[in-house]
Amino acid sequence: FRHEWIITVACPQIIAVCRLPRSTKDNDGSPPLVQVLATGASSASPIHGSSLLRADRDHHIHKMADHRSHGTQKKQENSPHIASYNIRTMRSEEHLINLEKELQNIKWDVLEISEMRLSGEAVTILKSEHLLFQRNSNENSHIGGVAFMIHKRMMKHFITKTKAISDRVIYITLKINMQIIQAYTPTSASTDEENETLYEDLTAAKNTEKAKFIIIIGDFNARVGARAATNLSYVGAFGLGERYRRGQAMVDFLSKEKIYCLNTFFKKHHKRKWTWRSRENTVKNEIDYVLATDKRMCTDVSVLNRFDIGSDHRLVRAKLQIDIRLERIKAPDS
Repeated sequence: FRHEWIITVACPQIIAVCRLPRSTKDNDGSPPLVQVLATGASSASPIHGSSLLRADRDHHIHKMADHRSHGTQKKQENSPHIASYNIRTMRSEEHLINLEKELQNIKWDVLEISEMRLSGEAVTILKSEHLLFQRNSNENSHIGGVAFMIHKRMMKHFITKTKAISDRVIYITLKINMQIIQAYTPTSASTDEENETLYEDLTAAKNTEKAKFIIIIGDFNARVGARAATNLSYVGAFGLGERYRRGQAMVDFLSKEKIYCLNTFFKKHHKRKWTWRSRENTVKNEIDYVLATDKRMCTDVSVLNRFDIGSDHRLVRAKLQIDIRLERIKAPDS
C-alpha cells in the first residue's frame, strides 16, 4: 500500500482498524466495502499514520494528524450539496454498488438514505472512502432503516460526530457548527402517537447540539402544500398538493421549532416538485423535504429526475451557501 490512510472507527462493540488504499478499483469484483485488517484497537491509543481519524465509542470522530498538503480549497466546498433519497432497500451489495455509480454523476456531499432495511447500528468506511452511518432495529430490519452517506472530502475534514436518537432519527455534526438531522416519518397507516413520537425525537435531536446551522432532511410522508395565512413565516408559496392532517402536524412542528420548509420557497415546474409516485404512476406527491433554521443558507432545492436506481421516490437536493473555511475557524474544537 504505497498511498493509504489508516483509520480507526468505533462501532458499538468493537473498534475496527481499517487500511484504505487511495486506489478504489477492485480487481476481484468485490463490493465497495472496507477491508478490516485488525480489531480490538484502543481508541485511547490510536495507530499513527499520514492521516488519521479516531472515533470514540460515542461516535465522535476526531482528526488526529494530517501531514498532506491540501492545496487551494475548491469552490464547491463553499456550496455543499445535501441530498435525500428513499432507496426502498439496500439489503444487497448490488444496491450499494448501483447507488455509488449514480452518485458519481451528481454533485453531493451528504446523502440521507431512508428505508435501507439493514439491521443494527454501524459506522463503515466504504472502499470508495465515503462514510456510511446506518441505524435500524435488529428485530424488524426487513422494514425501515436510516443512514447517512458522507462524501470522503467531507468526512476527512468536517464530520465530528454521528448519533442515533431512534430507528427513525439520526444526526451528524460538522466542524462548521452545523447539525444535519435525518427524519423518516411513519406512513399514514401508523398511529398519531407514532407520528408525535417522531417529532418529539426531532426536537430532542435539535436541542442536543445547539448548532448555529441546523438542517432536517428526509422522507416525512406528509404533504405540506403551499403557504396558508396561519403559517406565513415557515412555509413558502410553492408547495405542491393539498395539505391534510399529517401535513398540518408537520407545519405545526415547523412553527413550534421555528424551522423553514425550504422546498416551498423555490418556484419550480410541477414536474420538478414531486418526490414520490404511486405504483400505477397515477399519483405524485411532494413528501420528501429539506428543512432549516435559516432559509438564507440555501440557494436552491431541486428534484433530480436523472438519479434513479429503481425507487418510487426521487432524489431531493439542496445547495447551500456557507463559507466553510470561515465557519471552521469560528467553530470550537470538538
